[in-house]
Amino acid sequence: ATRSAPLHLARLQQFIRTQHPDASARLLPRLAQASRRLEEAIALTAVGGRGPNGKQISRDDAIREVTLAKDAIEREWLALVPPDGRISPDAATFAKALAQDEVAISFCTYTRGTNDREKPWVRTSQERYGAFLIRSSGEVTWHSLAATAEVDAVVAEIRQLAIASRPKTTIASRLSELRALLLDPVLAAVPEGTKSLVLSLADGMHLLPLDDISLASGEMLGDAFSVRSVWSLRTLLEAPRGRSAEPTVLVVGCPDYNMNPASSVSTLPEAVTPIFEPLARADVRAEDATSAKDHRSVPRVFEPLIHTKREAEALATVFKESFAGRPAPMLLAAAASKTSVVAQAPGKSYLHFATHGYFAPELALQLVNRGDQGPLARFDIGQRDRVAQLSPYSLTGIVLTGANLPVNAQGHREGILTAQELVQLDLSACYLATLSACDSSLGVRQAGSGLASLRQSFHAAGARYVLATLWRVDDKVAADLMIDFYTRVWQQGQDPHSALRAAKTRVDKRGALFRDWAGWVLTGR
Repeated sequence: ATRSAPLHLARLQQFIRTQHPDASARLLPRLAQASRRLEEAIALTAVGGRGPNGKQISRDDAIREVTLAKDAIEREWLALVPPDGRISPDAATFAKALAQDEVAISFCTYTRGTNDREKPWVRTSQERYGAFLIRSSGEVTWHSLAATAEVDAVVAEIRQLAIASRPKTTIASRLSELRALLLDPVLAAVPEGTKSLVLSLADGMHLLPLDDISLASGEMLGDAFSVRSVWSLRTLLEAPRGRSAEPTVLVVGCPDYNMNPASSVSTLPEAVTPIFEPLARADVRAEDATSAKDHRSVPRVFEPLIHTKREAEALATVFKESFAGRPAPMLLAAAASKTSVVAQAPGKSYLHFATHGYFAPELALQLVNRGDQGPLARFDIGQRDRVAQLSPYSLTGIVLTGANLPVNAQGHREGILTAQELVQLDLSACYLATLSACDSSLGVRQAGSGLASLRQSFHAAGARYVLATLWRVDDKVAADLMIDFYTRVWQQGQDPHSALRAAKTRVDKRGALFRDWAGWVLTGR
């Protein structure tokens, strides 16, 4: 329930826009204004500044005032949702949605407290991974797994080895260690005859190629089972959308990062551009201020990806050959702007982005979302005190035309379509969205509810399947793998999971680095 809440909220907001256009037209401008005011309040120094009425106001009071106003607007908006849309499903409901040869496994993190045997009054706690296993019969079992610190250390090492282009055998041994920590206890409880696993992952598990973990039998997990990773088990309750009889596509590639887009930025209700460089706030700790200064002295620049134009043009050709010459519009170079993507993406069956993915510098996140010991650090059920911050979805996005332009006073840079903006698009017609972009799986960890990543935002906007990367991959290998993948999906009629598995296996057999084929992951069911 916790994991599905942010994305389910986005789905409900889309429902309201469709079913209540008049109310949306009245409330959305107010919500947009509140969102911008919240951003401005967070950027204030500890001393504060002038409020809308011209009076001096502290930063904490400004944030509290705007947050409560925004909450009131959102409650008024969500009151339009019918009662059955607010119900949290139980395990029995999920079980009914499973096939007989299918099980669902929902991973999570939790704190386990224990008392010392010799000194029972001394209590310690440990953060651990755990998993609920749901069978189609309705039976639910709980499995306590390894400590998060131990798992996260192995995850970090696997990613470092992959990014450093280490041999597949070296990485495989560490993946086996991870399997023993996270999967073996759960897989031991999977009933015999199970053919399909529906996995709802937690935290760092999103950053690994689970399909490519070798089981004790020597078989890969993705070959032993039909593995379907989903953003939450709520996906089980959604009627799966088939492929459109008349498919449409939009291919975006090789944006001109240095060019100022000809058209203005789209006016989305919460069009908050990402924190691109740290804010020079007076209340920043000395060590943070030093780091911020160092970071700002070397502006981040996105380099051209020379093979993305070839990739985009090749995919457009494959699409036309597969569907009797149907048009395959492309947004290339200067045309690959934020405004054009927002205007043309809704209604498309397939979306393909061949560009950089963006994730805000760690320091930017720290400066926006630092631990606060003031009154806003507390939260009570009466909502008198609230924790307010920028949405984590504003810290990741897709890099488009103009992304290398200078930042503004708030540390923002246009030319990036953020995940926060993506969730506001209606992508309910999208069967598959592909993010052939580096770092498109990175995101902000959200207290056990997964990562606020590009992958999640596309699902929240309505896409059934999302294909993304776990780390930086070679763009030439990516182009070859993408052409093979789409040929299987469009011409051979394979489902995306089978097509990706086959395409990755083929690239692996050609001798490509583990980094360049294992980094592709597909979510959706």
